[in-house]
Amino acid sequence: ADHDADAAIPVEDLYALYVCLIDGGYDMVIASRFEHKNPAAVRIPLHRFLLGRIYAALCRPLVPGIRDCSCGCKVYRGDVARALFRCQRIDGFAHDVEIVHCALQMKFRIKEVPVRCVMELRGSKVNVVRDSRRMFVDTLRLYWRHFRR
Repeated sequence: ADHDADAAIPVEDLYALYVCLIDGGYDMVIASRFEHKNPAAVRIPLHRFLLGRIYAALCRPLVPGIRDCSCGCKVYRGDVARALFRCQRIDGFAHDVEIVHCALQMKFRIKEVPVRCVMELRGSKVNVVRDSRRMFVDTLRLYWRHFRR
């Protein structure tokens, strides 16, 4: 295979995440589609790009300082992953935001690493309208839990 699980990020870009995790002393490393210096390296359909930026803005108070919390490509140290997944309550599309939010709350060291992204959506089971609504509702649940404390 030459891409990650959903065929969006080339496997050779994943190496940089592991290097940051192992050699950089980070607890969690997030692939970021919005950090790349070459805009041509990130080929996402315009509507998905815009929805992603709107969603990132909506999530910013929950994950301050993180630009691409909803990118599904993340690497963790084993103990960190266990702690984060014990914290996780959402199993829908907003689980990424919750994991990053928990990592920030637990004061884990997080690094975003730019990756190329080539969305190959043929056969994707994601429905932009239905799943965007679910993400929004799950994110509201995160806000509810966060501000109830």
